[in-house]
Amino acid sequence: MKILWPFLLILSFNISLAQQSSIATPPAPTGDADKVTMRRVASVYVAETFINEQIKKFGGKSELLKDLHLDMDAKKDHLYLTGRLQLPLDLLQTANIDRHQGEFKFQLAIKPRATKEGHLKLEFPLSETFFYQASSRNPNRDRVVVPVHLLSLAVASMRGYIAALSGDFSSFDKKMEKQKIALREVKRNIGKETKEDALIDLGLQKKSIELQIESLKVERLQIERTAKSLANILSFLGEEQVNLNDEIEATENSITLKVRIGRIIPYLKDIKMAGLRVSHDAKDGDGEDYLVMGVDSALEVIPPKAARQPRKERVGMKIPPSMLIRINQSVFNSKAVIAAQKEKLGDNVQDLDVALKEDGVHVTGKVKKFFMTIPFDTTVDFVTTEPDVFEVRLRELNVRGFDFKFLTKYVLDAIKERLDKALAGICTFEYLGEKDESQVLRVKVEPKNLVPAFPDLHLVAVDVGNREFLLKVGRIEGEAK
Repeated sequence: MKILWPFLLILSFNISLAQQSSIATPPAPTGDADKVTMRRVASVYVAETFINEQIKKFGGKSELLKDLHLDMDAKKDHLYLTGRLQLPLDLLQTANIDRHQGEFKFQLAIKPRATKEGHLKLEFPLSETFFYQASSRNPNRDRVVVPVHLLSLAVASMRGYIAALSGDFSSFDKKMEKQKIALREVKRNIGKETKEDALIDLGLQKKSIELQIESLKVERLQIERTAKSLANILSFLGEEQVNLNDEIEATENSITLKVRIGRIIPYLKDIKMAGLRVSHDAKDGDGEDYLVMGVDSALEVIPPKAARQPRKERVGMKIPPSMLIRINQSVFNSKAVIAAQKEKLGDNVQDLDVALKEDGVHVTGKVKKFFMTIPFDTTVDFVTTEPDVFEVRLRELNVRGFDFKFLTKYVLDAIKERLDKALAGICTFEYLGEKDESQVLRVKVEPKNLVPAFPDLHLVAVDVGNREFLLKVGRIEGEAK
């Protein structure tokens, strides 16, 4: 279990998704037409490289576990955690084992999936989970497959450790009190004993108990330090008083983590994780594998099916993003967003529709002007200009063949309101006027609010596809990891 534990912590934090937002999803109405249905509203892609950075950061300082590394297999939808395990030195000395014989290499195969409750379930294919002595010259022959029943035993044996990480040191306090009682008893016996041989034995018992007490003190300090680091991580996610004992359940060859929805995408409400897979992106850099998490939410109206457009050819990035966040168009067209926008724009604009397509954002509607109701349609481009900044550029606005520039503000306002509501608390806006023959709205993203769990990441690019808005999140080129 100690092989698995750092990875469980890191993975559960990395895949935490958001739980809070200003977009309120109303309870299910009674009418069938407006029945609330759980539907996919977003997908979050977490890069293999980024996960390994977090493993190195939070799990790379252990004397027992070294060289931890995660590999993803997109074809099998499997994760493989590899590394070296060094048995504790005091255990080796007690058993009179050479230190070099106490080092093992291991592979832990993991198949992640989401349960219907939205929890993370990690299944361990036993035929691909094994360890062998690091000095072995024939690993295939010497490997030992981990028996299935050891998994639940390992979790049970870790309960005290897990509780301590959650701030519950009662198991350590009980052990300490037991040792103190034993020490007092030995001291009383020493005061009563008169035989020299018995006094020597009692003296050895006294020293042994004192060493165990000191060892417990050191172990508690180490766990307090680890718990403090854990508290810092959880503070990024907005979680408080998490009892990890209540978050883990082991059954045969799987572990279920009752992961709370955290703060990777704090723009959505009433969401849960729904589906996990591994995907390979060959376009960016030298290629990158991603752990992909589907995100479902309660939608008031099932979005209509749209004809699938041919995907446009996109330019690969030199450095693959650490995360990709795909937000479905339904988020931008939710009833809450439309109601807020209608209140802001008033009755002058009617039948406003925003559609995300491969060639840009299509905005259509009608505007009341000059005692007439004028239909309009236009296409808007999202262009990345610098880290954490992109521009909304309005192409030529056609209204029955005429150029009505007064409609420009309505269209840009429509995009601004959709972004402001769907990405609540993240964007600030500035109208730049005309630029490169386009009317431009500048959008600046606050990186610390973009992915609060990882405030050192930035928005490196945005893109629009068929019914989806794509946020590419990563580090700025040349920035230290």
